[in-house]
Amino acid sequence: MLGFGPPMPQRKAFLVNQIFRYYGHQWIYDLDELRHVLVRAGFAAGDVRHCAYRTGARADVADLDTPFRTDETVYVEADR
Repeated sequence: MLGFGPPMPQRKAFLVNQIFRYYGHQWIYDLDELRHVLVRAGFAAGDVRHCAYRTGARADVADLDTPFRTDETVYVEADR
């Protein structure tokens, strides 16, 4: 915005992370940030799906979700 430095990604969590890292956090993720890293890891963008608590393609994996912090958790699954 000020015309110097590398361009900043438009992913909201990336911008917030610049502040969080200053206070000692390693990284936070929202859906866009998770999708970004999963695509960089080799998953196709169309294969990354946002899920809800205890839902997903595999019931045995979804059953591992615990109610602790469900209000601050992003549920995502990705297939190759």
